[in-house]
Amino acid sequence: AGRALAVVALGAGAMTATHVVDGFFWLAAREAGFRPLRALACLSGGTHAQGLVAHAVVALIAAAIL
Repeated sequence: AGRALAVVALGAGAMTATHVVDGFFWLAAREAGFRPLRALACLSGGTHAQGLVAHAVVALIAAAIL
């Protein structure tokens, strides 16, 4: 269980930050119709919140099974 949680935690950390060198950044910016600075502000906040929630879920699962 510990190894699986470590893998899930790594995945949560990997999706926490996006930047202009990330293909997802440009795809999301184009589809949303945002200019680069606006997209950076919106996507950075959104992916940060997503990562925090993912880490909280991993911590809850770890507390429940370990």
